[in-house]
Amino acid sequence: MKLPAVGMMILLGAAGVAQAGSLPDMSSVLSPGQWAFVVEPNVQLGSMKLPEKTIKHSKCVTKEDLKKTWFAQNSNKECTTVSASYSGRVLSFTQKCKIEGNEVTAKGRITIDSSTAYHGAVDSIGTVSGQALNGHTTIKAHRTGSCGDSQD
Repeated sequence: MKLPAVGMMILLGAAGVAQAGSLPDMSSVLSPGQWAFVVEPNVQLGSMKLPEKTIKHSKCVTKEDLKKTWFAQNSNKECTTVSASYSGRVLSFTQKCKIEGNEVTAKGRITIDSSTAYHGAVDSIGTVSGQALNGHTTIKAHRTGSCGDSQD
């Protein structure tokens, strides 16, 4: 059982959605630029609770990113978005990810606070290496400025 891979999958479920074009175009809702993210995964795998860890990172998010995959961080090619909708400043999505040959379902709800901030959570369930997986990951993000070049 590879715990780092499990933790990374849960993190990616919160911070990104694979499959270009699977989410609504958010380019008229969020501003492109440099964004800071705070991700807090809380994962239970079988009887073992993975250590809690706050993960902070930043990324340049372009207008093109906002048009196709506005989270734009997910490099996990084994995730597919099952459903996604945006209504009343809330983006809701469900995705299925394959990890170590097992399927994990992640359901997320992101609230857009303004064109420069959002927050939300992703709940994940599944089985990994024969162990029940339950995860709850929160994410907060805000725009910190321009990317420093013509991308935003």
